[in-house]
Amino acid sequence: TTEQIGTTMTSPLATAQSVRPTLSDSKHPLTAFEALEIINVYVNNFPVPQTPEQRLALEALDSHKYDRCKVLSACYLDQSFIRAIGYLSSVPGTHAKGMPQLCTLLSEAARAGIDAHEEAAAGGDITKIRAEKTAFFNEMNQTIFDRALATIKKESAAA
Repeated sequence: TTEQIGTTMTSPLATAQSVRPTLSDSKHPLTAFEALEIINVYVNNFPVPQTPEQRLALEALDSHKYDRCKVLSACYLDQSFIRAIGYLSSVPGTHAKGMPQLCTLLSEAARAGIDAHEEAAAGGDITKIRAEKTAFFNEMNQTIFDRALATIKKESAAA
C-alpha cells in the first residue's frame, strides 16, 4: 500500500466496487468487506507519510505488526497520520471477532486521516480538503456498512 498513498482521490463507490467481496466472504456481521480490504481503502486515501515516524507506522501496518502501530500511536500523539494507523491496526482483531467496535474504529480512523490531510496541506485550502475527505469517508463507511444500514432502516420502518 505504501506506494499508492497520496494518489488522487477516487470515488468511494468505485473504490468499494473494485474490492467488494461476496457477502459470504466476510465474517463480520456488519459488513461484507474483509479487514485488509478496509485497511487498504483507508490507507490509499491518506496523505503521503511526512515524517520518519509516519513511515515506520505505515511499514508496521503493512507488515501486520499491529503492536508497533499502537506503540507509535501512543508515543506520537501530535501526528494524526500515526493516530489513524493506530486505529486501523485494531481493525483485523475487531473484525475477526465480529465486534461492533469496528464502526468506532473506522470513524476515528477517518477523522484522524482527514486531520492528517490538513496537517500535510499546511498552507493549502484546508476547508476544501476537509470537505472532500469527509465526503469520501462518509460515503465509504456507508458502503462498508451497507448491510448494517439496511437492517437499521428496515427495523425503523417496521416500528
